[in-house]
Amino acid sequence: MDERTLLILKDIQQFATEHDSRTTEKKEQMLIIGEDAGRFLYILLSLSHYSTVLELGTDCGYSTIWIAEALRQRGGIVTTVEWHEQKYLNCFGTF
Repeated sequence: MDERTLLILKDIQQFATEHDSRTTEKKEQMLIIGEDAGRFLYILLSLSHYSTVLELGTDCGYSTIWIAEALRQRGGIVTTVEWHEQKYLNCFGTF
């Protein structure tokens, strides 16, 4: 994974942590998977034969980036959906 992508992931994680500290409403929190789980997901998908992934619950796209980076090796595709518009809007334009 290149340095620019790692910096974006770090920025998203910082944003989500700060955002989540301001609300107790689960439906408003970003609830990202975190770096350890992201790396684990990346490794699992890198070692798998999958080339297409459907992700439900995008939030800010943190896990989406880990998934996409793993699938990029073989020209794969990740499709991601976020049900809660406000979660997307909280991140839109931030990154």
